[in-house]
Amino acid sequence: MTSNCQVARIITNFGQIGSLVLGVGSAYLLNIQKTPIAVPGIDVTLDLGFQFALLISAMLGYIHFLQKYWEKNVEKQKLSALFIDFSFWDLPRLRQPLLLIPIVIAFAIFVQVSIKSSWLLLIFFAILVFVVFFIVKRFQYHLSPTREYEKLYEGWISDDKWYERWSKRIKKQLDAYVGVRTRDLYESGMTKSETNRIEIVSALHQYFEKNE
Repeated sequence: MTSNCQVARIITNFGQIGSLVLGVGSAYLLNIQKTPIAVPGIDVTLDLGFQFALLISAMLGYIHFLQKYWEKNVEKQKLSALFIDFSFWDLPRLRQPLLLIPIVIAFAIFVQVSIKSSWLLLIFFAILVFVVFFIVKRFQYHLSPTREYEKLYEGWISDDKWYERWSKRIKKQLDAYVGVRTRDLYESGMTKSETNRIEIVSALHQYFEKNE
């Protein structure tokens, strides 16, 4: 049963990669023709618009392939928990450099097709700006101090010993004074840095969330 599933996955992967190769390759071959090719029997010319549509279709198929790849390997290869982060954070950092090869090839063909038409060039530029915008936004998020604090918070709340330690301190303070404030939980030698403040706030939040 498992081997049949693996064979089915391999066939599906080859099919998705084949659709990309077919779309990009067809667009390239049509583009290098000196005169536009017309389909016999129907009044359709395989012009620049058709070539651009082929490239878009190929890239949509490749995005689907990337999504399936991410779903299968997100835990095994410790990829980002969100597909948008995998696309605009992991890939630009060369976490999976081989996956960028089709994108580089498609980019070259996109440029080759688009420079022959001003409106196609405008569309391609808009797509490029959209992609770069999301890459910059994800990099700003992951490299910001906010993300570092989020990582600390995620580590704290998943640590039972951390919660047990802070819950004892908070309960002791409540038993003695009925109320508790952030400044009441600073220990001797504990500086009032932003990291320590966030840790105390996180502990209070967790405690009162579990003991309403």
